[in-house]
Amino acid sequence: MWVEQIDEKKFKYVERYIDPLTEKKKKVSVTLTSGSRQAWNQANLILSKKIQDKLEVTEALPVTFGELKTKWDEKYKPTVKASSYKTTSVFITKISDYIADDVLVKNITSNMIQDMLDHYYFEKNLSYNYVNHLKTFVGMIFKFANRRYGLEYNPINGVSLSKKPKTKEDIQKEKEGYLTKEDILLLSEEQEKNYQQNRYSLITKFLFLTGLRYGELAALTESDYIGDRITVSGTYDYDTGTKTTTKNTGSYRTIDLPANAIDILDFLINENSSINSDIVNPYKYIFISKNGNPLSIQAYNLTLRTCAKSIGIDKKVSSHMLRHSHISLLTELGIPLKAIMDRVGHEDSKTTLKIYTHTTKNMQSHLIEKLSEIEI
Repeated sequence: MWVEQIDEKKFKYVERYIDPLTEKKKKVSVTLTSGSRQAWNQANLILSKKIQDKLEVTEALPVTFGELKTKWDEKYKPTVKASSYKTTSVFITKISDYIADDVLVKNITSNMIQDMLDHYYFEKNLSYNYVNHLKTFVGMIFKFANRRYGLEYNPINGVSLSKKPKTKEDIQKEKEGYLTKEDILLLSEEQEKNYQQNRYSLITKFLFLTGLRYGELAALTESDYIGDRITVSGTYDYDTGTKTTTKNTGSYRTIDLPANAIDILDFLINENSSINSDIVNPYKYIFISKNGNPLSIQAYNLTLRTCAKSIGIDKKVSSHMLRHSHISLLTELGIPLKAIMDRVGHEDSKTTLKIYTHTTKNMQSHLIEKLSEIEI
């Protein structure tokens, strides 16, 4: 530190420091009315505080929850696909319905978060997985505040969601969350009989035979199909009308096809060539309507529900149920868990294992047959 005398009654005390952002030397100063040793010590304290304040400059924590969400959203949105962000927005809206945007961040407590989760799960009867997603996103918002603004607490800590006891209906629903080969044949026949668009029927069979997600099926192009296998290289985004990357790294995969799945692809590609030009279907998507666009998942699921009801299948049938039914089928065939995970593109074994450990009626019958063969 040094001092510069401005006039008889003014003394300017100056000190240098290194700006951590630019790594350049900068100065701070203070003007006092004395050049005494006491004034020197006073100036030293003042300048040390100034330098400390400049070195520790951080962004101010947003005051309200709405402001914090906006800041988090700015950083989060570029990190996910448009389809994933659209889903995220639904959860954030649900959180905002309970915790208003003008609530002060400092007043949001663990009890408030716990009450929100209990409200949606026990009172509004939203699913356990749905409410757990709400917890996850609240945690992400506050972890952002911890990292970005130095917030010293996270109200999500200590919050938990206990599952309701399973009812008889819940257990029955779990057991009936899959379709058998016989169900698939009945469904596809009903679709073919009731809809001019015979491709709905073919999609049902193909999803059951391959375990693809519907978006992966919609994104299949002729270049993804080589010989007796397909490469799952992306998923179709209906909002943008484009093919995007797969759900995760494990979802990018090559799978072998049984003969009847090969027949479906060969039939569709041949039919597409006769009704669609390169202008209508430039990307050579396989599962398309006559106008050249990938068939809508909403329209397809509607045909499934309608046909299931008409033939007496009392289940909430969807394209994703066919994926789970494929996993159940592979389980019945004795395929190892890891091989099933690779085929359906699961990086986490949790989902596959839940279906894998499910004992189907066919497996139970087979078990009794084997036990009956034992002579004692």
